[in-house]
Amino acid sequence: RIKTIVQRYSDFIAYPILLDKSQINKLAAIWHRPVAEVKEEEYKEHYNYLTHTQEAPLLHIHLAVDAPIQFKGILYIPSNVPLDIMLDIPEKWHGVHLYAKRIFIQADCEELLPQYLRFARGVIDSDDLPLNISRETLQENTMVAKIKQTVVRKILDKLQELSAEKPDEYQKFWQNFGKFLKQGYRNDYGNRERLAELFRFNTSACTSSDEWISLEQYTNRMLPGQKEIYYLIGESRETLLKSPHLELCKSKGVEVLYLTDPVDDFLVEDLREYKDIKFFSVDQEGLALDHIEAKKTEEEPPASKEKVDVETDALENFIKYLRDLLKERVADVRISKRLTDSPCCLVSSKDAPNLGMQKLFRLMHENYEMPKRVLEINQDHPLVRRLAQLHAQKTEEMMVSFCCHQLLDNALILEGSPFETRDIVPRTQSLMESLTKFLMPGSKS
Repeated sequence: RIKTIVQRYSDFIAYPILLDKSQINKLAAIWHRPVAEVKEEEYKEHYNYLTHTQEAPLLHIHLAVDAPIQFKGILYIPSNVPLDIMLDIPEKWHGVHLYAKRIFIQADCEELLPQYLRFARGVIDSDDLPLNISRETLQENTMVAKIKQTVVRKILDKLQELSAEKPDEYQKFWQNFGKFLKQGYRNDYGNRERLAELFRFNTSACTSSDEWISLEQYTNRMLPGQKEIYYLIGESRETLLKSPHLELCKSKGVEVLYLTDPVDDFLVEDLREYKDIKFFSVDQEGLALDHIEAKKTEEEPPASKEKVDVETDALENFIKYLRDLLKERVADVRISKRLTDSPCCLVSSKDAPNLGMQKLFRLMHENYEMPKRVLEINQDHPLVRRLAQLHAQKTEEMMVSFCCHQLLDNALILEGSPFETRDIVPRTQSLMESLTKFLMPGSKS
């Protein structure tokens, strides 16, 4: 029992402790030694002692601070997400231990780091803290608050250094811990600008989901005339690649940020601009890129679509028909300026919460009613023009109604929004029955 107590609380004091003539404390408080004297292997050994693992850390930060509070310590950024975070163990979310005069005070001291940096591991040791400090007095201690402020700054400095000098290693860090830094943007007002510099995003210009760029890189390659940072929220890169909202941006060569982390829904509510350049979601109304000079490309031009002749009056009447038919489901129906290949898409108003937040509200509150959005129609799409013709001819009115509702449901399905399966299944079956009748031998076209 004595040996356990000594090793827990006094393993690193400057004097040997003997029990039955054997020394039972380590003495090796490497954070009190000059940086030049500590070998990499010693840092790894200390990290393994703290984390009870055998892996090497991604990086370490050796601290020796004299002002405003004197303290020493070593912090580690793990190579992978710690198991306690993966298992969501709240009491182990802070892995920095607090010492005073090399005497152990508290494990996993949450007062030393904000929650978004909870992946860091290490020790902080201050001679200015009293040995009788308790968990309750830690929360009110101004010295601890100043230590925390300095430690956060040192970590962000080291990450900025890593991103500049070893971008490949920073990419690895970002894949593991990027979502934690994003969580910090909401509450850490003093470090918001520094955090934004550390953010990385996958974009429409990236070749895979493992490629990331900074906001600085994005703004440096904005097109002539581009005044906003464009983004789109979705479940995955693969889902976003199929989004009709991107068609106008693709045709202009405009790069779009792909936001696929659940935390991104909250991030864009706070991250409204970067260096005075505002963010704009491409699934919002008002997307117009006429002022942007199209990026020249050597790619083959897209194959021309089938031309379907239809009178202007028929199209206008069809739009009016859609407004009346779908008035319970959409806020309005308009001709789209963003669609080039898809027949339709849904867009949100600028004042509405982003679509990801709406889905989250729906999950949290079953009775939450998602705001109606605008249905934009591609008047050049063959399907839309055929439906306009059929509507003008007053033939197959039930079939036209089914197809219009199905167009709206297709848009909901494509973006992953909730839709009513009780309506879509019988409607799809009716469409299939009509199609099979038409394909039967002897049927009239």
